[in-house]
Amino acid sequence: MLGGWTSDLFNTITASTTFAAANPEALTHILDVIRTMTSSYLTSNDHWNVDDPTMFEASIADAIRKNGSKTADRAKVITLAEECVFLDENQQLSCDYLSAPTDGTECRKLSGTGLETFWTSQFLTNYKNIATVSPEGRFHLYETPEKCFGQRHDGSFLQSAVAAQATTLEQLIASSGSRVVPVEVASQGGDSTCSGSTSLTAASGTFTDGAGSINPNSTASYSDAMECTWLITAPTDAPVIMVAFDAFRVWAGDLVQVHEGTDSESGTLLGQLSGLDRERPPFAAVGSMLITFTTDSNPEVVYNRAYPDGIVVSYTTSSTGCSGSGSGCSGHGECLNSGLCRCDPGYGGGDCSHEHCLGVQEHAAGVSSGTMSSGTMALTKGNLYPNSALCHFAVRPETAFVRFELDYDVEATFDYIKIYSGDEMVATYTGDGQDTVVVPLGADGTASLSFQADNKGRRSGFAATFEGLDAVCTTDTDCGHGLCQADGTCRCEVGWTGLACTSAHCLLNTVLSAGSSGASGRIVSQATGESVAPMAECAYTVTEPVINASEHVGFRLRFDEPLSLEPGGGDALTVGSTEISNATCTSDDACSEAWQDGNCVNGFCQLLEVVDLPGAGDLTLLLQTDRSDVGGEMYTGLNASWYSTTSCPAVGGELSCSLNGGLCLGDSCFILDSGDGSGGGETRAVDCSCSRQTGQGCDPGFFMLGTECTKCGLGSYSDGLRVASCQTCGAGRVATNIGQAACEACPVGTFLDDDGNVAVLHDSWSDCSLCSSGKYSNEEGAGQCLDCPGQSDSIEGQVWCTRCQSGYYFDLKSEECQSCTEETWCEGEDFVAVPREGYWSHFQVALEGYETNTPETAEIDLQRVWKCPRKTCKGPDSTDSTDSTDGGGDDDGANLA
Repeated sequence: MLGGWTSDLFNTITASTTFAAANPEALTHILDVIRTMTSSYLTSNDHWNVDDPTMFEASIADAIRKNGSKTADRAKVITLAEECVFLDENQQLSCDYLSAPTDGTECRKLSGTGLETFWTSQFLTNYKNIATVSPEGRFHLYETPEKCFGQRHDGSFLQSAVAAQATTLEQLIASSGSRVVPVEVASQGGDSTCSGSTSLTAASGTFTDGAGSINPNSTASYSDAMECTWLITAPTDAPVIMVAFDAFRVWAGDLVQVHEGTDSESGTLLGQLSGLDRERPPFAAVGSMLITFTTDSNPEVVYNRAYPDGIVVSYTTSSTGCSGSGSGCSGHGECLNSGLCRCDPGYGGGDCSHEHCLGVQEHAAGVSSGTMSSGTMALTKGNLYPNSALCHFAVRPETAFVRFELDYDVEATFDYIKIYSGDEMVATYTGDGQDTVVVPLGADGTASLSFQADNKGRRSGFAATFEGLDAVCTTDTDCGHGLCQADGTCRCEVGWTGLACTSAHCLLNTVLSAGSSGASGRIVSQATGESVAPMAECAYTVTEPVINASEHVGFRLRFDEPLSLEPGGGDALTVGSTEISNATCTSDDACSEAWQDGNCVNGFCQLLEVVDLPGAGDLTLLLQTDRSDVGGEMYTGLNASWYSTTSCPAVGGELSCSLNGGLCLGDSCFILDSGDGSGGGETRAVDCSCSRQTGQGCDPGFFMLGTECTKCGLGSYSDGLRVASCQTCGAGRVATNIGQAACEACPVGTFLDDDGNVAVLHDSWSDCSLCSSGKYSNEEGAGQCLDCPGQSDSIEGQVWCTRCQSGYYFDLKSEECQSCTEETWCEGEDFVAVPREGYWSHFQVALEGYETNTPETAEIDLQRVWKCPRKTCKGPDSTDSTDSTDGGGDDDGANLA
């Protein structure tokens, strides 16, 4: 069943590609079960009877938090089902849905329910049920649907289930013992009484969100979409606050945060907690403590046996803190003069009794070495860090640099370890591995490590050591894959990064220097034999030359090896403002970007070997990958050379590449250092022109600027006749590449109303706006959307008004919206009027006739509704009424025409 996003019947089952590859039989069996149930609903009434509490309606009613023993709730199941689109096996395997037809042809169709399938996968991505193929904002859905749709939907397991036909409904019932598994809702939230901020100034006390309870038999459950805060202020004569959680049951996605101070922005995070019946460490602070309980909008429901969800908190104040308590710091920390504990590595909480890290932990100033970890049993098999873990370790050695050595095992692309120099992030780590990274102390004198986990999925954590350094290196052995220079810095081998050349993958920010005009260098994203890292975000900055800067006119980037990134748009290299990716293609025409050479080879657009980037200033490159690079195919990323370009020496007043002894490669010119045009020596890139002039002016897509033909900018075009200037695209049209000879039409369902006035309004497919609800556009290149006629209606971005307004249905014969009678109901999305409870009609026959393009459907009266002889009935095929075409049942039908 697809569609019905807001319906209680809408459910999804998802699997990662890794799980699917390892467990094909399991997925095939699950889909076989679903196939069997769907087939039963579509073709048989043997197991479906709204009047029978032992049939499937009752079980479904219980599952959606209704009472399956009540006839009205069972009838609601049928009402909900009729609002949805149920598909048989062949429909699901068509291009409109799973994009995996049985004949092996390629489908990348984004229309109808196929589009809803795409948005379903987007939803699942956000909730971490499937890995993303393309990060949000990386491309426009309607511009390049082939980059995402075909990669997210796999129909092969359903094909296997259809072929196997291994399960029958009778076998399912026999194996489970019953069609109905009775469940009762024990608690479902909404019981919190707290709101806003509460100030507590007493020396001790207890508070709760209103649902939390120490009574194990309580059925209360806290509310959704809630934020409650409690600010505890200690008396001046007893400044140390000790807090204990007497009850704590908080679902994944909901959080309790504890800060020292009066607000979460400026205060110090002491801990972040989430979980059901988890360990509840105490917390301690001096002066004031802020406790925040935040819940998301997802409802959590407990069936059969209730537990009290929420928090119960008690607090006390004292003048001595840990120095006056019997347990002190539990033998796992140091009691400071402030009355607070500084915990040993791996421990947390106000008394250092908690065996996992919590909140912000600072090593004492001047400490030059030490350890830090996610918990006392970090990296031990079976010992998992908590969900929503958040820990930050700061060090302040009296040195210039800090070296961190890491051993980590965290959930890839969802949980992270981040290294900071002051407040600047230097490196991120995810998945499992080992690494060494050297960072300078920040302006605040600190370097730090932060560990953060999301709300589901855990691993064994991390362990790290740190050591203060006066210099990055004193000998070559300090530079893992490089050489130590006289100034105490390391010169790295190609592909190795970091101050100490110890990282096999690119770090967040790398600064390269161009020392003079004609300067050059290399940029390689990772070491030989390594694949690009998942969720990488590596920035490179090549600074403008200092010597002879007046001659510097830009940079030239040459790919020494083809850019190797995962195809499909999820991974990309951004050079300046231009995004470059391994784009897929089916023909040369699809390879028209400015950075492509126009050739489609083996399904991929080939890139230009050289990309020119004119203009003064620094050169910036950003390499980004998505999370689907985890454990997948090897991609070697970026391997390129950069050159600072200088002005072209004019010969006879011509800025021509060939007249200056250069060599044209595509639209790019190289002047050879040897000067003889033989190709010997190191190439030196300059801005000589490889002219596109013709005998009559400029080629299409170019205009005459002085004596040179220049490409038209984005949003404009030239057909070769306008040599003096390019023309802005007209209404309904865009030019998304430079040098276009014609503009391209906006797709159907969209419009662009600017008529050649502002080029920036025509330079992207996103400028083609979706038609709003109640409007449509059924032709490409529309300047305006048209209003839906009559009582018809549409949702956003439609090519025709196939819906009707509420209270109307789309009549198949007249092809107009007709009003419903009191015996029927119409939500505006149906092709026939649907009978209300207690009535029946031939509406299913009408739907089948519409789908087979035979709306007349013999002589059956499709407009008539008959009253059922019983209180309720399912529809035209129900045994509650006769199946004859002359009316059957009570002959007091109502004519809908």
